Amino acid sequence: ENILLFTAAMQAAVRLPDHRFVLRCHPVLPFERSRGSLPYDLARLPNMELSTTRSIEQDFDRASALLYRGSSSVLYAILAGLKPIYWHAGGHDMDPLFELPTWRARVSSPDEFAHTLRHYAESDSGALEPWRQAAEYVQRYAMPVDESSIDRLLSSIEIPR
Repeated sequence: ENILLFTAAMQAAVRLPDHRFVLRCHPVLPFERSRGSLPYDLARLPNMELSTTRSIEQDFDRASALLYRGSSSVLYAILAGLKPIYWHAGGHDMDPLFELPTWRARVSSPDEFAHTLRHYAESDSGALEPWRQAAEYVQRYAMPVDESSIDRLLSSIEIPR
């Protein structure tokens, strides 16, 4: 998945030199495991960087869109205001937002991805209501973990607090 998504991001970065791209690895999968299979040397793409922060929220704060596949991180990205862009590479569809009718985009080529990013960056109206609908969808889908949700979980499996 890293290689698939990072390759798409690198190809879009070449097409969109005025956009900034941040690659973020899964916490248990270091970038070095993917580096040799990527089409470009990261150092040769001045508009691309590898995230070094542990906090995904910090990366969300400096982003406007998220290219994703099967990751639940897209749910939290939406709540942070990011535009979700699903990379459909053929075969099995693993989009966790498959029920969401608005806000997300689906792309299957670097050109589609670049076009979607450019269009999103240039459109300055009409995004608020679709984002609100997506955020409401996510809030119904993902319950925040707090003391009361832990109490409900323990109670449902009949474990006293």
